This record gives sequence, structure tokens and C-alpha cells, in this order.
Amino acid sequence: MKVQEFKTGKVLVGRIELGEDLYQSIEEYCIKNNIRQAWVNGLGAVTHLAYFYYDQLEKKYIQAHVDERLEILSCIGNISLKDGKPFPHLHIVCSDRKGGTVGGHLTPGTKVFACEVIFFVLEGASGLNRAFDSQTGLNLWQCGLGQ
Repeated sequence: MKVQEFKTGKVLVGRIELGEDLYQSIEEYCIKNNIRQAWVNGLGAVTHLAYFYYDQLEKKYIQAHVDERLEILSCIGNISLKDGKPFPHLHIVCSDRKGGTVGGHLTPGTKVFACEVIFFVLEGASGLNRAFDSQTGLNLWQCGLGQ
């Protein structure tokens, strides 16, 4: 295991408005406010869910959509740097009115009904960067590699 040390900095609490794109709102906020690494949690409800499932054997993302009103049971993830700009890596789990759940890797296209988010900003000297990993086909953290 490779580890990089950070300290918890500011804690930011906010709300994403009705009709906004959940992923894009978080991404744009981080870019505008120069949030380079953070832990993110969110909850609320959506009117449309867009997500990816990562096929580990094929090493590719499969897009999925649910076009109905859902409760966000958990939206959790992190912000790090990819190609020098803030990159949200967020997973989401939602439930329907019968308690059935669906979830995956949050993508642009998820429309908010109401959503509360909290950012735990991480402070560290070198930043938290992502780079392509050929074994997994994913852009993974480069913890402790001096980047």
C-alpha cells in the first residue's frame, strides 16, 4: 500500500438546487473554488439518474440511466486532480418508492430534486493526482509516488 498524508482543512456545506446536474455542479464548484482534493458526501433526491458500471473484464464503463424520481441513499466520493484539474470520483446509491436500489459511478446527466453536500477539504503539499493504470484500465491515485 502506498500512502500520502493530508490534513483536514475547511469543511464546506452546501445545497444543489432543483434541476441542476449533480455531477457538473460538484465539478464546477471545485474548479471555481480551486478545491484540489476533498472527501465528498451527499444526500437528497433526483428526478433522473445517470451512472456508469465498470466492467472489470472488458475494462470499460457501461452507461445506464433511470428516468424516475429516486431518493439518494448515499453519494460519496472524492476530489483529486486528473490532467491538472479537479476531478470528482463519486459513487451513488438511490432507492425507488418500493425500496429497490440502483447505483454506480455518478456521471453527468443526473438531475437534482434536492441535494445537500458536504466537502471535507484535504490539505497537502503535493496534491492528490490520478494517472492511468494499465492493469485495471482506471485512472487511479498516485499516492506516495512523489507526484
